[in-house]
Amino acid sequence: MEYTVKDFSAYKTVFKRTVPESYYAEKGGCLFLGDCQQMLRKFKDSSVSLIFADPPYEGGHYEKLLSVLKDISYVTEDTLLVFEADLKRDFGFAKDYGFIVEKEKTYKTNKHVFLRKGVL
Repeated sequence: MEYTVKDFSAYKTVFKRTVPESYYAEKGGCLFLGDCQQMLRKFKDSSVSLIFADPPYEGGHYEKLLSVLKDISYVTEDTLLVFEADLKRDFGFAKDYGFIVEKEKTYKTNKHVFLRKGVL
């Protein structure tokens, strides 16, 4: 059964707190639309298995996002981070925030970088 934004009140009960407006919700999860750094701070006690972020390629957004995620309790070794980035972007800095790059999938004009919390 597919849930719409109008049916999202059931998720609020499960989360036991106020959650952001949902862009799309289904029984198995939710997709939120908004500023990733602000949205992620609203899920203080939740379990998150996947975070996909497509920030602007310029401006240090990847570093800022990892600096926020490193201290959030629900981002664990089991949480997969997927960042969309330009082909030239080096993610060597991720280890400075406690993340390891598991894989990079390259396309014609961009790439997806898969990261997890962990120690090299």
